[in-house]
Amino acid sequence: MTEIKDCLPGRASVHFINLRNFRLESETARYQARVAEFRNQQAARGSLLSGATVMRQWKYAEELHASLATGYVEDAFETCRLYDIPLTQVICDCIIRAIHWPFGERGESCS
Repeated sequence: MTEIKDCLPGRASVHFINLRNFRLESETARYQARVAEFRNQQAARGSLLSGATVMRQWKYAEELHASLATGYVEDAFETCRLYDIPLTQVICDCIIRAIHWPFGERGESCS
């Protein structure tokens, strides 16, 4: 399995990993705070578990994953800019493989 960090040269992959970890921490904390606030509101209304509650929490989880996925690609591009790494076809194809596996097509490219 290819990860975005594997697409970057060694000196830059450490920077990307730091950005990724910071993003993961901050986005997860934001998600947990949103879920806790929502659950507190539901508890105050006496509606702890309902279909609407489950759907709202699912929506928050989807938003977390979308934010992380988009953020990781942004972090890769930021790392490339910072380290003056050109976005070659090889790097671009590697990032595409990393973000699509295992759910997307493997034959796609940047061109």
